[in-house]
Amino acid sequence: KDLDSVHLQIYNRWGEKLFDAEGLDVGWDGKFSGVLCQQDVYFYSITLKGRINGVVSEKLLSGNVSLLR
Repeated sequence: KDLDSVHLQIYNRWGEKLFDAEGLDVGWDGKFSGVLCQQDVYFYSITLKGRINGVVSEKLLSGNVSLLR
């Protein structure tokens, strides 16, 4: 299995996109425009692209994450 890219997006409960990044080691630090986000539940969407036995594959993962401080 070879992972080629990870695309991570984070949204607040009103659908506003707070974070959008692509790379192999992306991660959200709980900030939006440099300001700490409040404790709340956020929606995430992760798209994984890679190869399994040489076949290009894409998988979408999504759900909720609770931000705690």
